[in-house]
Amino acid sequence: VDDLSHANDDDDDEQRRRRESASYQGYSSTAPGAVLGQVLVFVLSLVVSDLLPTLPVVLLVWAAQTRGILFAAVVTSPATSLATPAVLGLMAVLANKRLAPKPFGRRTTTRIKLWSRAYLGWLLSKNVTAVAGQSVASLFGGTSVETLFYHLCGAEIGKDVVFESGADIEDPAFLVLEDGTRVGRHARVSAHFVERGELVLAKTKLERGARTQPRSCVAAGATVPAGASLGVLASGGGGATFSTDDLDLEEDDGGEKTLSRDGAAADFGVHYVFGVPLILACESFAAFVALSIVFAAHDFSFSPKDSSSSSSSSSS
Repeated sequence: VDDLSHANDDDDDEQRRRRESASYQGYSSTAPGAVLGQVLVFVLSLVVSDLLPTLPVVLLVWAAQTRGILFAAVVTSPATSLATPAVLGLMAVLANKRLAPKPFGRRTTTRIKLWSRAYLGWLLSKNVTAVAGQSVASLFGGTSVETLFYHLCGAEIGKDVVFESGADIEDPAFLVLEDGTRVGRHARVSAHFVERGELVLAKTKLERGARTQPRSCVAAGATVPAGASLGVLASGGGGATFSTDDLDLEEDDGGEKTLSRDGAAADFGVHYVFGVPLILACESFAAFVALSIVFAAHDFSFSPKDSSSSSSSSSS
């Protein structure tokens, strides 16, 4: 009897393993092609996240050595500060156009096998979009430039849509943000999840006038109804309907009011006429002070005369 029970247990384990293996639809993560793809995604993501953002510092030091500290602080610093989000934003747009999966016709969901070529392309585009989004938000957070960036990446965005500071936007090709929607501070809007070895991307929607409060999460397949506000730390997805405990149908306390068109235009003017120039001026001043301290500490020479005199003195 004991031998028979052990045999039945072994058969049950074997059947369970077969069911699990049959339910997994993705590829093996340790296959040679998958490993090579992971290495490429890692290297390219590292270049975008760490190498490219440090190039402005290299250019700043080079300009200080060749043109002087004042030129580097006044010209090079603001130029690189504006060029960095532009270059990263262009890379993110191209990545979403060429690599990221897109909805097929009227289908609301798209399934991709894990560790396939399409999955690795999605993963790379996701990493590039995250880095570019942070760079764009550093200067243009909450403005129409940030909205335009996500629209170019594939999101369907209506009028008067606002992303507050720290908003985390993923899978823009599957996002629908109607007129007057607002994504709260450090809120997350994502359109993907993993199921049985497949990456599932589903249409995610914020209807007209909907908003998400800080630290909330709108996951794949979810819809925030028109005029509703997703509560703090609330989360939902998979096509599920938010409960009344998650949604605040009345205006939330302490929240920012939606600006009228005149107020939005005034806010637009204040940001671009005063805000961005002020940020660039502060960065230029900080660069001038930092370069002055560094070059003075290391006793660097900037003019050819000083370098020639130093070389002649050393030769004598």
